Amino acid sequence: MAKIRIKTVNHVGLPITGRAESVKMYRDTVGLKVIPHQVDGNTLAWTECLDGSMVHLIDPPEDPTGRDGRQHVAFEVEDFDAVVEALAEAGIPLANEPGVRHDGQRHLFVYDPDGNRIEICTRGDHAETTRTVDENGYTTEG
Repeated sequence: MAKIRIKTVNHVGLPITGRAESVKMYRDTVGLKVIPHQVDGNTLAWTECLDGSMVHLIDPPEDPTGRDGRQHVAFEVEDFDAVVEALAEAGIPLANEPGVRHDGQRHLFVYDPDGNRIEICTRGDHAETTRTVDENGYTTEG
């Protein structure tokens, strides 16, 4: 039996080229709530579905050479430490050191055999955040 137990899709990261237009469409047409993001920098906007799953709208990278890691799917897992152990046992290298976001969400990235970027994470709790977000998804620490 696999040691990695996926609970749900936590979020999908989508590359965008025009933040104002993209946020407007996902907010006003699709009906997603724009929420403060929980990472450093301001290169993405987080939107949230009614069930808590999210779509992250990610600005173009400053250096567009190499792999474009903006597009990815994030799987929420039951036991993060078990995932790290299972990936090591399977010989799957991590694309980054495991980290913790401002909302307590643990995360790491790997690449599948076809080069698709996959994020493994836990559920964060941004309900008590002091961060605020403007109409275009730019977050500030409040």
